[in-house]
Amino acid sequence: MPDAGESVRSDKANIFTDAQKIQKPTTPVLTLYRIANSVGNSVDINFDLNDAGSVETNFGTIECEIVDPTDGSEDGKMNFKAMKAGSNTVGLRINGTGEVDVGNNSRLRLTETGLTAQRTVTFNDANTVVAGEANTQTLTNKTMDSRTNTCPNTAVNPLMFRWGCFQPSTGTTAVTIGQLDGILGQHVATGAGTNTVTFDTTEGMICNFVATATANLNVGIVAANATNPTCRRLFACKMSARVKIDSTTSARMYVGFASAALAISDTPIASGVDGVLVGFTSAATNFEIYSNDNSGTMTTTAITGPIAKNANWHTIEINWTASGNVDVIFDGTTQTLSANIPLTTTNLYFNCVGQTTTTTARTFSIHSIWIQCDK
Repeated sequence: MPDAGESVRSDKANIFTDAQKIQKPTTPVLTLYRIANSVGNSVDINFDLNDAGSVETNFGTIECEIVDPTDGSEDGKMNFKAMKAGSNTVGLRINGTGEVDVGNNSRLRLTETGLTAQRTVTFNDANTVVAGEANTQTLTNKTMDSRTNTCPNTAVNPLMFRWGCFQPSTGTTAVTIGQLDGILGQHVATGAGTNTVTFDTTEGMICNFVATATANLNVGIVAANATNPTCRRLFACKMSARVKIDSTTSARMYVGFASAALAISDTPIASGVDGVLVGFTSAATNFEIYSNDNSGTMTTTAITGPIAKNANWHTIEINWTASGNVDVIFDGTTQTLSANIPLTTTNLYFNCVGQTTTTTARTFSIHSIWIQCDK
């Protein structure tokens, strides 16, 4: 065998000594021994190949290194290296405490004890991150359920969040065709005509609120009174509703929040009223956003597209973080409002209605409503 500092090389699949294979009656053992006992001393196995210029190049190394040479309590570590952009780089390490680190900067550590900062697993999709830090983590995508942003089939602790919902039930009156729960429980279901629950082959069960042939009626879900507000902008809020109206002729549609009783008007949140609503007025051509901070004239913002008002189903979402900007999401497209939006401490009341403008009956249909607030 070679002396210390020399190498064993072979172009073949086997290594020979004196033209004979090394053989033992027990399990074969390959030992690399270096007469050294200082921290950082190592023995290596190099894997050399030729580069594009036919120059012998080290493409990988297995390295065993002394961490602690103390007799009886020795520690060592194994580094598994591979060539990366011209440098031999550690890809896997078994460290001196028996833990396994993955990545050049130990970005993943497999251990049975507590971790420090190496707690992120990144998958092939760079946006998919699993975080395990003890501190609060902000993830790129927090959505668990596309409509409620909560864990499906998991109850929400009312000490952490307030919630409300509306979904179809049974009956023939505005009050009985659907069920209002949680913070929507004090709202009033309104429809003076013949109301129904029907099955839509695309949407499933839906509630149909019907107005009689009378001008200036609300039809749908209306805030009850000024003593039971739904939320404030000071509290984070998420609202999602899926709705439609049978015709845009002689009609208005408003979904959202106002600080006073919703006006049956083309100016639903006039001067002196805070609010943010999504829908259309009788004079509008397209779906629009209406907002006001009570200081002056209502701001009208066209839904991105624009999208002509129509009698189709639409999912309308209005979300904001505590005291933050207001995001309006119309059929999946987000628009952010940062000016002329409700003041943070103003009480807001939820409405989800169609309105008649002439003596023509209108039907306002609701698939479902979900609201979640911090307080």
